[in-house]
Amino acid sequence: MKGSNFVYLYKQPSFDSELIADKDFSNSTVGTTEKDDWADKAVTGQQFYKVGQSGDWTEIDYGGQAAWFYNPDNANTTAAAGKLVTPKNDKAIPVYGSAYPDNSILKKNKVTGTKATPLYEMPAGQKYVFGGEMTADYFNSHFNSNTAKNVIKENTKYVQVQFNHRIGFVKATDVDVVDQ
Repeated sequence: MKGSNFVYLYKQPSFDSELIADKDFSNSTVGTTEKDDWADKAVTGQQFYKVGQSGDWTEIDYGGQAAWFYNPDNANTTAAAGKLVTPKNDKAIPVYGSAYPDNSILKKNKVTGTKATPLYEMPAGQKYVFGGEMTADYFNSHFNSNTAKNVIKENTKYVQVQFNHRIGFVKATDVDVVDQ
């Protein structure tokens, strides 16, 4: 047996189950064991909410999906306490790749080709590890000088989360932050 720094993520708690997939990697609904397909792998050092346990299998919320990994005697996990982020009002919410100001603010500042676009959705009831809160901003590198005026700010608050292999951002008004 060879060591690795990840565990495969399955749709059900069984090696006979299919691996989860990600829309950004494939049109398929099934993951692969290809080394460059990170959509179905949780890597050492990442943090996720433990949903449940079935025998030697642990379930986590991962990139908008329920995912299972083999975890005999909890050898592949470390217990932790902290804050979790979950959607308010039992509705799925958008997950962004950056904490940009509202599109109208960017347009007002003549920023083109960039806008706050959701990458994923966080389903109602799922929980993700809280990574801090920040205010929306955008560094506009199209100005001629490197001054504070290059930073476009807005009052929208975002919360950072670990969402699959990515860092994601959700609007603070869309979520509840709870202690776990």
